[in-house]
Amino acid sequence: MINMKKANKLKKAFLFLAFFLLSTSLISALGVSPASKTIDFQPNTNVELEFNIINSGKGNFEVNLGASGDIADMIFFEKY
Repeated sequence: MINMKKANKLKKAFLFLAFFLLSTSLISALGVSPASKTIDFQPNTNVELEFNIINSGKGNFEVNLGASGDIADMIFFEKY
């Protein structure tokens, strides 16, 4: 016979698993690849970077790109 503590643990584990499986279809996220890239700053240099944005939600979305920090006023973005 299963004691009450084990029964409660099994109930909690089952509820957690059920919640996890049901909630995964509701979760979506954006990913950026590569996650980071280090660039050595040199004045008056142009650097072209390529990255991918991954949308697991498969819906339309809008992305805003910006710069912050000490050299943010020296970073410019071009629209293509």
